[in-house]
Amino acid sequence: MGNSEIYAVILLFVLATFALVAGCQNAAPADRQLIPGTTRPILITTPAPQIRDNFSSVPLCRFQDNRTFTITKGYPFTFNQTVPDRDISEVRIWMFGNNTYWETDLPVRPNGSIAVNFSERQTSVLPGYQHRIIFQYPYQKNQFSITARIDEDHEEVHGPLGGVIIDLRRIREGKMNGLDAADILENAIWHSGSGNTSENITFFTLTPVIYVDPVSDHQVGDIFTVNGSTDLEAGEKINILIDPAWKPLKAHYPAFEGSTVVYAGFCGNNSWSVKVNLSGLPPITTWGGGYSFAAFSDNPNLGAYGYASFNITAAQEQTTTSPPSQGQVDTVKTTLQVLK
Repeated sequence: MGNSEIYAVILLFVLATFALVAGCQNAAPADRQLIPGTTRPILITTPAPQIRDNFSSVPLCRFQDNRTFTITKGYPFTFNQTVPDRDISEVRIWMFGNNTYWETDLPVRPNGSIAVNFSERQTSVLPGYQHRIIFQYPYQKNQFSITARIDEDHEEVHGPLGGVIIDLRRIREGKMNGLDAADILENAIWHSGSGNTSENITFFTLTPVIYVDPVSDHQVGDIFTVNGSTDLEAGEKINILIDPAWKPLKAHYPAFEGSTVVYAGFCGNNSWSVKVNLSGLPPITTWGGGYSFAAFSDNPNLGAYGYASFNITAAQEQTTTSPPSQGQVDTVKTTLQVLK
């Protein structure tokens, strides 16, 4: 084979390689969509994973947008809703959840909005997980096509013709899913006549928790720090109690009491720490831990708590060995000479 033929083969190989690379670059994977009129794929992004620490089930950032909210039980919650641009002075509010329903009329403020307010006490007793709030707008100034009859003998939602469309007692008794009732209500509102519109928001209730990092065994009199994480808000007070884990001993043994404050972390995954002094606590050692470490929220509406257990052992006595005296050394030397 001459040089010209060798060069031709090399050239063909290079061209084929470039064609292969170009084809790989231009071809979109089967699971990618293409930008119209091009061979360029649309970039598909996936949400970042929710990062969790070793002791907490709380994600660093909980999902929240302008129609979906996470409410921590025990904290107040307010939602402002702008009403449609028409002559409305009241809006009917419905809330449905697990074994829960609620209905009331709220006045429209001068700025054309309403405010849904839940107090600390109200959010602390909210059951379940997912809830939906429906805003029902009147078809005339203050006339609603869907109404509720709630008294000693009735817990019902009535449709435009007066018939019962939802038996609210079934929700309270757990025989009907509250979110199914919300779907029925919205469907009835939208099909009851012109102008009978509604909007909704969804919220999830989250019970606050205090997480305590594992506590290792310690000796009487030790001073050390215990750390943890929590979804309580920054600035909340956490009380600490260390006492015997076995209930009959609690009334007869001393206890350590202290407190600390939550400091801000990232996206609500906050932290706390407290210094512990075991002076005055007698040793107790059991298989499951002789002492309990309890951390609980100072605000009773929050109801957050965390727990760990550990043992307290007796302090080890420090013993020192004195070097032998000169006389003892001389005796040893004499003995060795005799043995020789």
